[in-house]
Amino acid sequence: MIDFHNQEPLANAQVYLPVLNRSTITDQKGEFVIDNLCNLNIYLEIYHISCEPYQKEISFETNKPIVFYMEHHLEELEEVAMKTSTVARETVSAQEQTLSAQELTVLSSGTLADAISTMGGVSTISTGGGIVKPVIRGLTGSRIITMNNGVRMQDMEWGDEHAPALDLNSATSVKVVKGASSLRYGSDAIAGIIVLDAKFPKLIDTISGNVNLSGQTNGRGGSVSATIAKSTAKGWFFNSQGSYKRLGDFEAPEYVLSNTGLRQVGFNAHGGFNNFEKGFEIHYSFFDTSLGILRAAHIGNSDDLITAINSQEPNVVNPFTYEIDNPFQEVQHHLVKAEFFKRFAGLGKLDVQYDFQFNDRKEYDIRRGGRSEIPAMDLDLTTHTATANFTWDSLDDFVIETGLLGRYQINFPNPDTGVRRFIPDYDKYEAGAYATGRMDFSEKISVEAGLRYDLHYINAKKFYLDTRWEERNYDEDFFDIIVGDDEFGIELLTNPEFTFHNWAFSGGMQYQPNPENSLSFNYSLAQRPPNPAELFSDGLHHSAARIELGDLRNGQETAHRLSLTYVLRKDRFKLKVEPFFNPIEDFIQLETVGLQLSIRGAFPVWEYQQVDATWYGADVSSSVQWNDQLSSDHIFSFIKGYNRTEDLPLFDIPQINITQTLRYNVPSINASASIGSRLFLQQNETPPNFFVFSQLAQEEVLLRINDAPKGYHLLDFTFSKHFTLSNRNNLILNALGTNVLDTAFRNYTSRLRYFADGIGRNISLQLIYNF
Repeated sequence: MIDFHNQEPLANAQVYLPVLNRSTITDQKGEFVIDNLCNLNIYLEIYHISCEPYQKEISFETNKPIVFYMEHHLEELEEVAMKTSTVARETVSAQEQTLSAQELTVLSSGTLADAISTMGGVSTISTGGGIVKPVIRGLTGSRIITMNNGVRMQDMEWGDEHAPALDLNSATSVKVVKGASSLRYGSDAIAGIIVLDAKFPKLIDTISGNVNLSGQTNGRGGSVSATIAKSTAKGWFFNSQGSYKRLGDFEAPEYVLSNTGLRQVGFNAHGGFNNFEKGFEIHYSFFDTSLGILRAAHIGNSDDLITAINSQEPNVVNPFTYEIDNPFQEVQHHLVKAEFFKRFAGLGKLDVQYDFQFNDRKEYDIRRGGRSEIPAMDLDLTTHTATANFTWDSLDDFVIETGLLGRYQINFPNPDTGVRRFIPDYDKYEAGAYATGRMDFSEKISVEAGLRYDLHYINAKKFYLDTRWEERNYDEDFFDIIVGDDEFGIELLTNPEFTFHNWAFSGGMQYQPNPENSLSFNYSLAQRPPNPAELFSDGLHHSAARIELGDLRNGQETAHRLSLTYVLRKDRFKLKVEPFFNPIEDFIQLETVGLQLSIRGAFPVWEYQQVDATWYGADVSSSVQWNDQLSSDHIFSFIKGYNRTEDLPLFDIPQINITQTLRYNVPSINASASIGSRLFLQQNETPPNFFVFSQLAQEEVLLRINDAPKGYHLLDFTFSKHFTLSNRNNLILNALGTNVLDTAFRNYTSRLRYFADGIGRNISLQLIYNF
């Protein structure tokens, strides 16, 4: 009898033959003998402390030894996870946080970004009620990697109004790693990594599932989600989940936010086989959503824009409706994954995966001549990815992980929109390799380090107006990429090609002198190539309500990040302090540079520019268990960001926020309640405003586009009651209230703060039946 993990003999294992009612015990060498067996098939059961039971039918032959492998390390890890109510960490030294299954259940009717914004250092950028993107330590977009059930999402994350194309109901755990410390997923996670996983089924003969119904007052709608899972003791499993959400216009305290409704459909299914030593999984998910864009954000002329921004009042307020009218966006996302793993005795685990993703994004503008039903932007993004990872974990105190990646991506903009392509055709090729190692020098000290390399190659075809080409001085720097022109002679056809070599490194250590104190330090270096929007954007991005201009000169960013984590656990008190320092060379920022009037209205002009920048700040969180029923949580987060090149504050740095939550549990009736306070201080460091010409006033007028809104305070509450129906069935009732005082506010990182207030009071009810 041998330990599968480290090849050591397993003593005192019980070997039982139920048919013959005979048993024996292994000796110190892990050996055992059963005499007087005929040449026949015998059903064998083996038991060892901290091991999964081993059950197999064996064909015995006279005097021939048989080697049996059992894995007890896996069971030990599972016991640790159960005791700490956490999931396995991505690293030992990075700043990392996980939403508990209970927290995720309560938040599952919202968006991913809203859910993780309850964590310190995580905030959101919003472009509407249902269009919410996560921000980690002031950084967002393609600087954040989102892993959905082992697949890196490819859903045009470069747009501020491109929310992640996934259904939060399909996840059973959500983990956020701040910074580029986990190298397995890529070298470009300058901001961090979001990991969503589905619960792996227990290998027993069972059927389980749940139904989740929710409704809310703001938006006057709700959602329904259902999950069913089947597994067997032999290792086969299958589950599927589907959801539907429908909301009408959201409402601010004083008015309706016209055309902000949404419709969302999600479905996923996966199944496979797992018997510890080997297994496979096939997964499919589908996500389809229609999202309205605030009607007041579409401006007709420059004076309307000046009035909207300077007066802080929406110029379009219509009665509530469930209709989604122009402008709006439709997004469909398909994901297919096939994965196979094999464990090798005395070595480790090999994991091979292929995934396919297809993302179809349509954005509808308000267009004249009956063309509003034709999308102004129609992009298809197709991605093929293959990965192979090997984890060498046969040594108790030392683990090495290595991996390879290959990816091919095609972006195809539909030419039949009647609008110049905002993002051009391109093919993108990626190849990567990494290696990481972790060593436990003692029970007190753990050290880890890793290195990753990625190659990115982009081959694009793009038309440029002659005027734009000369305006940006491309005629001097990129004359060699011109391959033709259009039939009218007003546009140039170009073939830009880019190759980027990106390196990432991460190293750190954790020191835990005693159970009460721990200290972690991490340094990471990461490089990110410019995304297609930062290179090629050229025109009106209607769903963002602005004109965006990329720059072919933009190169890769290089980020350095230092972080320190101190944790104190003492009796009923816990404290975590997480300072960080994050300079980025050649940071690509989107900066307002003026105003432009087009045939579709007046829009601010935003331009991608590279500067040297620095972020620093800290998250401080604490929790106190005052008695068996009463507890409180406290989070303080602040971030500062500076453009070192121009000696100016950076755009969109989240304001200081302080969150306090008081919880009261009544275990005797399985009920709990909480009240939460969210205080957002005014951002006092913003870039300067600029003057634009007013046709009405016939003079230059200051456009206060960079002014930060006033600080504000929001009050929330939750109530939860569990009803036990049987040994396996239970019912959960949750009530949630956000902004219960109906406070009028504008968040500094909301893209619609120029035109309207944020969402007012919302009361939601959630009913969950588990079986």
